Amino acid sequence: MLLDTYVLCSWVRQVFFLQGAMKTAKYRKRCFDQIEGIVAENKALSVEVDRLRSEVGEKVAEMSAQEERRLELTRRLADQYRQRTV
Repeated sequence: MLLDTYVLCSWVRQVFFLQGAMKTAKYRKRCFDQIEGIVAENKALSVEVDRLRSEVGEKVAEMSAQEERRLELTRRLADQYRQRTV
């Protein structure tokens, strides 16, 4: 009788242990799935950031070229004005 009770208690402990292990495994899998999703999202965002940085670089170069053209036109207009007033 005592041995039967011990075996039953041991079996119940093993069942609870396995249930806990299964819950832990499910939780672990969920966490790893979330991590994989976050890593994939970070990679996509990094690609987008790189694209935007490149686009900004192009826009800055374009704006610099426009500014140089404006300065050149301003110089020409100033020269023409001086020639007319002299």
